[in-house]
Amino acid sequence: MNSESTHAGNGRLMNPAGRADLARPDDDAPPPLSPADAAALASFHARQRAIRDLTLGCAGGHHAGAYVYGPPGTGKTHTVLRTLREAQAHWQYHQRITAKPLYLEMEKHPDAVFVIDDCEQLFAEKAAVTLLRSALGGEVV
Repeated sequence: MNSESTHAGNGRLMNPAGRADLARPDDDAPPPLSPADAAALASFHARQRAIRDLTLGCAGGHHAGAYVYGPPGTGKTHTVLRTLREAQAHWQYHQRITAKPLYLEMEKHPDAVFVIDDCEQLFAEKAAVTLLRSALGGEVV
């Protein structure tokens, strides 16, 4: 408890000006979450766990590949790359790669997990889609 806060007779913590809404028992503690915020945070953590599980499945050879999609800025790439680093997996990160460079990289690093960010351009190329199907053995989680 900070030295400037006191308890009111009703058990509420008060600041020196007598306002209970400004006083907090621990200055480092975050304010309580609303039920909607708590549900959103739980949903976010569940999505992160699912991405980690898929990533570890790919790194461990249990899945040939996974397609992770969602709104931009929600931590998909960060979660995948952090999981691969923590697992000390052999991985390659590519952004907006096309079929030929992807093929050459896959040839150089056949045991790597390939993380392809912003893959819409890649999916638009018939050759790239064929390459990915061959590399994944037809399996995508």
